[in-house]
Amino acid sequence: MLGGLVLLGGGAVLGTAPRAAAQVGFPGAPDEPGINLRIYPLDTWTPRVGVGTGAGLVWFYGLGPGSSNDARQSIERSALTFEVRVGQHFLDQRLLLQPRLKLSGHRVDRVPAPSAAGLDDQSRVHLQQLASDRVGALSPEQTGLRVGVNLQYDTRPPAARPRRGILLEAGWSRYVDLSASLLHYDRLDLAAVGSLPLYGAHHLVTRLSLVHTAARGRAAVPYYLRPTLDGPLVPGWVRHRFVDSDRLVGSLLYRFPLVQPFGLVDLGGHLGVHAASVYDDVFFDAALDLTFEEAPDLDPSSVPLRPAASLGLHLGLTFRQTPSLDLALGISPEGITAVRFTLNQDLQALRQPHHRIRR
Repeated sequence: MLGGLVLLGGGAVLGTAPRAAAQVGFPGAPDEPGINLRIYPLDTWTPRVGVGTGAGLVWFYGLGPGSSNDARQSIERSALTFEVRVGQHFLDQRLLLQPRLKLSGHRVDRVPAPSAAGLDDQSRVHLQQLASDRVGALSPEQTGLRVGVNLQYDTRPPAARPRRGILLEAGWSRYVDLSASLLHYDRLDLAAVGSLPLYGAHHLVTRLSLVHTAARGRAAVPYYLRPTLDGPLVPGWVRHRFVDSDRLVGSLLYRFPLVQPFGLVDLGGHLGVHAASVYDDVFFDAALDLTFEEAPDLDPSSVPLRPAASLGLHLGLTFRQTPSLDLALGISPEGITAVRFTLNQDLQALRQPHHRIRR
């Protein structure tokens, strides 16, 4: 997937990333650079090898749902990842089991002094730890191995744009640090996507996702390995806007057709509403409430959801899901912050093997 974010007033951020299956039908892309290379195996197991790299300036607003725009500072970050996945279908192709192994290296440079207005004490300590390996158990360089497994259960019919059914996803991974720091943590990913036809090609798509991270070592999880809530995931927020240990996102899209030139190209639109937030611990801190304030005074033990809305266009093919192009304009309590575009090219979708073992 090629994804980008163009900020109003100038500037652009570009990246490449593989598209997750649960995000089909939703504006947004994972903030993880990478290009996948496919290896065709024997029989039904489908290993895939992914290699990704990226470097550049990223924004840091602080940790937590109460981070302020005034605290924004730039950090130079680089990353290199290598991932291997295998997958096997069960239950008439509805259940997918995917063990995964990922090796990654990260480095941060030019970490600013933790003196920006609006930074809380937790964020200041985090910047100090990123800037020097002599402060605490965290290091500015991280090399780690992530081992995990993903499960997908999909009842949607095989179609270019499925309009009925549900997709359930669950994933767990353990990150073990291989460098000098004492970083170990677990990550849990849960997601559900449902499609409901209305009339003709009009349909509703809803998505609910939860990400939970738990540190198991002496070091805190660095911000760039934590879940992020920003424009690529929810239109209306600027890139890298919120980051914390956990994230909860709920979205509802109304998708409608516009034209289908020559019966090959599918041009449609969407209207969407979203509610999301980040948390130190979603199971204790989440509150079933909405705040429309730009800079709310938050109680850390009762964090409300942040609303957003989006209007967009989808350009795709009538006979397959990818490649496709999404354009979205988002609005949030912080204003109309971005026009986001995403070019979706799925390099991880399962395919039937070219060769099978003869019996």
